[in-house]
Formats: sequence, C-alpha cells, structure tokens
Amino acid sequence: MASTAISGLAPSSRQKINAFQASFFIRLIDELAAEESAAGRGPFRDLGAYSRFLEGAYACGFVCRDFLPEAFHWEVFLTNPDAVLSAPFKHVRQFVHYMLRAERHADAGFENGGGMVFEALRSGALSKISRRLSVEISTAWSG
Repeated sequence: MASTAISGLAPSSRQKINAFQASFFIRLIDELAAEESAAGRGPFRDLGAYSRFLEGAYACGFVCRDFLPEAFHWEVFLTNPDAVLSAPFKHVRQFVHYMLRAERHADAGFENGGGMVFEALRSGALSKISRRLSVEISTAWSG
C-alpha cells in the first residue's frame, strides 16, 4: 500500500493554529453572519455558509482529536460572549471543538437547524471569536 501525504486525522490540540487558518476562520464567521442576516426565516442549516463553516472549522484546526470532556464550561461563552476575549486560547478552541461536535452528533439540532452554531452566532460569541483571532493574528505577525 502506498504512503499518502494526507492524514484523515484531526490535528492535536497541541499543534498551533497558524495565522492563515485563523484568518480564513474569521472569513467563514463573517460569511455565516452575513448570509444568516440576509436569509430571513429559512432553515439555518440550509445556508451554504453554514456547511462551509462546519467544514472550515475542521480544516482550520479547531476540531482536535485529543480534546477530552473535562470540567470546561463552554456555556459561559454563550451567556457572556465577552469572556472569549480574555479566556485562555485553549478554551476558545475547545468551545469551537465542542460546538462542532455537537452539530455533527445532534443532526444540527433545533427546529431551524444549526443548534449550537446558531446560538453562538446569535449570542455574539462567534463575532467575539473573530475579534479574538484578529488580535492573535496581529500578535503572531508582530512577534
């Protein structure tokens, strides 16, 4: 069997997200917010930006093979989105990881689909993640 240069595994949480991945994830958040705002009342899970966001979160390294369930209370980011700005980056990454895993295993939840992604968008948590990533990118490029 021939060796392949492509892995089927999600990255380890110990691997850093690079600035290009972070920048692309910001774009996916922005596209999701814009498309949801323009779409009106249709099912959230039917938005093209929703499926791109899900796949992009995996491609950008936010879904990790070694995050284990622990005493991390991600709900704080939905009820207090500003917490994203000062939380350890590991927790921000875990939040996205758990959000995507919930989507995948709950068939996009809620009646309009998009369960946790929809809640994160509506609560402002995704826009705070976008802002946080912008700061992380600036720090990476200046250091």
